[in-house]
Amino acid sequence: MPNPADPAEDYADKWARDPRLKDNFWLWIAQVRADVEALPVVVEDGSVVRRVKSAFGIELADRDLWRFVSPGAGSAAIVARPAPAVITSGPQPWGS
Repeated sequence: MPNPADPAEDYADKWARDPRLKDNFWLWIAQVRADVEALPVVVEDGSVVRRVKSAFGIELADRDLWRFVSPGAGSAAIVARPAPAVITSGPQPWGS
């Protein structure tokens, strides 16, 4: 499984040496999915600031919350953006 930030690194290679790394990776994926699914609820109930602080140790200011709320909406709404395209061919600045 190549690292998107460094295609020369295959972080799954380390899983053979320490199976806990693989288990932790899949636990992390499951938590990300749960957090994303819960996002509309935590925005709606106002607990997003507390949840972000708990999960990431980051204090969100009121000015940061606009990213989660649709302007003019009566209630909070998630603004979805399409996932970025993954380019699998073409110039590779990191070499061949």
